[in-house]
Amino acid sequence: MLEYFLKNPRQTGAIANCSKEVALKITQGIHLKNAKSIIELGAGMGALTKEILSQKQENALFIALEINPKICSKLKSKFPHTEIENNSAINLLEVLKTRGINKVDVIISALPWTCFKEGEQNIILENIYEALDDGGYFNTVVYPSPFPNGLKKFKKKLYKRFGNLKTSPIIWGNIPPACVYYCKRG
Repeated sequence: MLEYFLKNPRQTGAIANCSKEVALKITQGIHLKNAKSIIELGAGMGALTKEILSQKQENALFIALEINPKICSKLKSKFPHTEIENNSAINLLEVLKTRGINKVDVIISALPWTCFKEGEQNIILENIYEALDDGGYFNTVVYPSPFPNGLKKFKKKLYKRFGNLKTSPIIWGNIPPACVYYCKRG
């Protein structure tokens, strides 16, 4: 991950894969075993993908989006029986539409939110909200921001959009330390 981060930190966002603890935290409390449709945004090298696959129903729809074509190729090799698409989270609604999907139950994200321009954040959050069914879950990992108010602004956007927002304790064993934001539509 470090090589991809160094080449394009706005796109990759993290210097290392998410830890097992982050993967467990981000899938906590969202009833993956009952979900019929799950989307992962910013799949990276598959740390969260692996945990999602271990918890989801065998017949549940699961699509992982990864914007970096080289990382996406590696991810497809690692999980050959999983639907992985080289695409941006900005195109989430189009990805679903091409598959005839109107709403999903769960969206899990490891996108580098504080590296995005405000307009990108707004579009992606709107798409996530529109893609979620009522009662659907959106969980995302967040990292410390190099911008002073980056996380605070992002958290306010989530609260404004979802109204229901919880935060995990800081996960110090992750590199970099991270936390998870838990949102629910409806």
